[in-house]
Amino acid sequence: SKDFSQALTCIETALELDPQAGLFHYSAALIYEALNEPTQAIAAYQQAVAQKFELGYQNLGLLLQKGGHSNQAEAIFKDAIKTFEVNPKHYLNLGNLYFSQQRFTDAIRIYEQGRQQQINYSEIIYNLSCAYQYIDTATGKFYKAEYHFYRGEDQRACQLYQDCLSHASTGLTTRFI
Repeated sequence: SKDFSQALTCIETALELDPQAGLFHYSAALIYEALNEPTQAIAAYQQAVAQKFELGYQNLGLLLQKGGHSNQAEAIFKDAIKTFEVNPKHYLNLGNLYFSQQRFTDAIRIYEQGRQQQINYSEIIYNLSCAYQYIDTATGKFYKAEYHFYRGEDQRACQLYQDCLSHASTGLTTRFI
């Protein structure tokens, strides 16, 4: 394991000299994450966000989401969109949060908004495609099965794949299964 104590000491000294520097708070948060100290990382990211440091929004939201604080993550991602509306990455983060919650209609709405900001952002277009596939009634079960399979939920995936086989007349399941 790396020794981050010197790096953290330097960051703390820099923050004493300039406590309003979002980059310094962000850098401290990265170190706290590397040290597996999520509480300190969240506090440092919050300071970066207070200074409108853009990357702080993304990392704070993702860390909150990872910690099971989806409502707080959603608020951070929404604030990032409001503050930096031309950056499609923030739309992607919020859309991905909704997607992970299987709120596919909300995910589509957000991905579409992000796509309007930067038409050729490939990750948004890809995720938008996936979200549409999940809500498509003819093919939705296959993609839901795939979703559960990749999450390691084999029993649920098998049930859905079997259901797909019973609807093989769509052609989709016969191509993929």
